Amino acid sequence: MGKAIDAINAGLTYQNLYFWLFASELLHKDSNIKEVSYEDDRVKSLDDVVVEYIEPVTGDYGIDDEITMDFYQVKYHVKNTHQIELLDLIDPSFINASTHSFLHRVRDAIKQGYTNARFHLITPWNIQKGDLLENLLDNHHNKLNLDSFFDGRQRTKIALARKSMMKQLELHYEAELRQILRSIRIHHSKPGISLLIKEQLNPKLMLAGLKPIDSKVLVNPYNDLIVNCASKGSKSFNKVNLLKLCRKERLYSGQPLILKDEIPVGIRSFLPYTETLEEETNHLLCLSDHFDQRLIKTDQSWNGDVAPKLKGFIQDVFSLGNAYLIQFNTHLSITFVSGMILNPKSGVKAFPVQRGDGLMAWIPDVHFEEDQNYTTFIEEFSSDQLDQGDTVVAISVTRNVKPHVEWHIENNKLKVQAFYHFCLPSEGFKAIKDGTHAWLLAEQIIKALDRRNPSQRKGKVHLFIAAPGGFVFFLGQQASNIPEIILYEHNFSGDGSYSPSFILPL
Repeated sequence: MGKAIDAINAGLTYQNLYFWLFASELLHKDSNIKEVSYEDDRVKSLDDVVVEYIEPVTGDYGIDDEITMDFYQVKYHVKNTHQIELLDLIDPSFINASTHSFLHRVRDAIKQGYTNARFHLITPWNIQKGDLLENLLDNHHNKLNLDSFFDGRQRTKIALARKSMMKQLELHYEAELRQILRSIRIHHSKPGISLLIKEQLNPKLMLAGLKPIDSKVLVNPYNDLIVNCASKGSKSFNKVNLLKLCRKERLYSGQPLILKDEIPVGIRSFLPYTETLEEETNHLLCLSDHFDQRLIKTDQSWNGDVAPKLKGFIQDVFSLGNAYLIQFNTHLSITFVSGMILNPKSGVKAFPVQRGDGLMAWIPDVHFEEDQNYTTFIEEFSSDQLDQGDTVVAISVTRNVKPHVEWHIENNKLKVQAFYHFCLPSEGFKAIKDGTHAWLLAEQIIKALDRRNPSQRKGKVHLFIAAPGGFVFFLGQQASNIPEIILYEHNFSGDGSYSPSFILPL
């Protein structure tokens, strides 16, 4: 009984977090959201969260496609005991119902007149490997490839799926089914509760000037607040009444993360957890097409394909006299190169936005006080006393990279004249306190490399880094005096090996 109650509570919490994920956008600058509703009763079972827009937003299937509302059904599962299949969409039990499936509810909503709405299914479950849904779903917009589904063929698995859906939904024409499928979005493999708070909700709250959820305490005030509001009949919120409520509950700090004088910019090479980055920034560069998750595609190259796009974007977007805050959801190599291009001599004021419990602008304080008690790197240095060879730099902030770097050197027979390992007294994502701390640590590394003798300076510098992106950006900004650098990316999902990325300068 206890486990069942825990599962129910977890599901409710998950739904509440998604409500706040969208509701917080009401307080964002220039938000196009008119109203966000919780447990809305307009469409049965598609009522968890409903978002209504001031002006129609562009849809995902064509330039004439306009969306006025988004309906979200949030299905949380404590365990990953199931994977989603295409035909689950017509199975009532998949959404814990007895008679009507997800697509039945969408069909009924369209009959009610919601023809300019999207209907979203959100779940932490993954897609079943090899199922039709795996090939049909477009991860950019979470929509189905309708041309592939309605291919006109009659003796295929897709044809059987079409017939099953037509029968279950009691439809007479494929055009009816196409309209239903055109309106749905499947958000699979979504993060669990803790990661959702850390990676998505807290940044959104801070952007809205709301207090982030404190991971050090047990009580989540936002969770209790929406439940109590709903029990008293208050389920729909616009900017005015949400702001009034949050002020009353002392959740509004009045200090949004990004000020009006700083231009928000986004650069991403990963898609997970970046779905709203386009809405949060004035300019966005997406490089994900060059990668299969963390690995660069076999027909792409870092210097030949990724670098020109990155360099062109920075030249087009960043200009003298303006200040920029950059959200990086990228490989560290891309963050480093961005810093190198936007070095202090460029004349552009650009600062990274660091992810942690929320989003924090890492802006170094040039007037910092010496008694801040910032930790410094422990410097380990070894030399083979060779006349020629390269310099290897291993930087361990979030984890210890030294064993894997030593393995890479041996396995690839690198001729190393000087080896540096920079590590902090304690590892982890919170080992660096703020932007000033990050800048000073980057400065410490550059000063150490500047002390190399003329023979050591002749070789290449191989950089292996495990550190927050904000620090890596500052390191790139200060590394322009190093003649030749080779950056590396770590293969987290494989054998832990490293692969070279950019060869610098570009």
